Amino acid sequence: MPKVSVHVPVYNTEAFLPRALDSLIHQTLSDIEIIVVNDGSPGNCLEIVEAYQKKDPRIKLVSHPSNLGLYQASLTGMLHCSGDYLTRLDSDDTLELNALELTYNAVASNDVDVCYYGHTNIYPKDNPVEKEVQSWMSSKEVILSRKEVISMFFEFNKQKKSINVGLWSMLIKKEIALKAVDILPKGLHVTLTEDVLQHVAFLMFIKNAVFLPKRLYNYYREIGVTAEKYRNNMAKLSKNLSDVYEVTFFTKKIIENHDETPLETLKKWEKFMPRVFSAYLRYFLSGNELEDPKKNLSTLSLERHKKLSEALSYFLYSYQRQYSYKRGFIIQRRHLWQLKDILKEMKAAILHFLVAFFQGFVLTLKKTFKKH
Repeated sequence: MPKVSVHVPVYNTEAFLPRALDSLIHQTLSDIEIIVVNDGSPGNCLEIVEAYQKKDPRIKLVSHPSNLGLYQASLTGMLHCSGDYLTRLDSDDTLELNALELTYNAVASNDVDVCYYGHTNIYPKDNPVEKEVQSWMSSKEVILSRKEVISMFFEFNKQKKSINVGLWSMLIKKEIALKAVDILPKGLHVTLTEDVLQHVAFLMFIKNAVFLPKRLYNYYREIGVTAEKYRNNMAKLSKNLSDVYEVTFFTKKIIENHDETPLETLKKWEKFMPRVFSAYLRYFLSGNELEDPKKNLSTLSLERHKKLSEALSYFLYSYQRQYSYKRGFIIQRRHLWQLKDILKEMKAAILHFLVAFFQGFVLTLKKTFKKH
């Protein structure tokens, strides 16, 4: 049984996959296994993995017959891990070569369930910011209780001490990860924010953790799900918002049914999810105006129209709560400038949402008249 398993979901990342695998096969900790999950990927990803298997017998390949999404690929990877601890590497990113040795030693020496560690955001060379490190980093190794872990997780995107929501930012005991898999919903095709859903399930079973003050993960921005080609596209935006809506729904259910103090945790969750929602929406709306709504929305199904409507409605509701008095819904003056920026960013989205809603309404009428 290896000390550490690393699962690597793969879909359409053949340009970056060799770099990711190289960072694993050259780890200073040799007692590892590498589980590559080919999620029905087009191109040469399968051939690349098979070539690496010939170089390194620690690499195991699991294939989905079709694309099931990053969430399901992650679950498959965890179920195939046999190590004492496991972590995830996204196939367009890399680990520092001593990452697994340092994190394994940290969990083993401190007898904790999880090791959290830092990361570096790496942008394309033509980007003015080629490297960017996360806003908070402890100056020394810190042991965290369950309560501290939950509080720091739900501080996402705030200028305080916080834990990154990504599954790639942690090394966790396999037995805890598998308990989380048992309570997670199956069959979802979710890509955006899927790690939030899985991480919340982990939190239900984590008792303690250690934070290692090392930047061990290299997160490559503007490729994969963060690529420019996926932004400013209404069809893609609707899927992303639908993903966040699904995550919102299921994270709440998991907390209600499995948390030791659900009421206390749900108070943190109610502030957390709107921040996650707005962070992703504001990112995907940055840049140019969204593309032609007729081009992108004409092919959307009624179900997708419904999900998009629900997602945007939740976003508006979350900001209403965040920037309003409890009584009278009177917007506070000190938040007016923020609200102005939000509305400016949402202008294109609202216009396209109205088009989507109208088109969905027309489709519904047509179906109704056909029945009669």
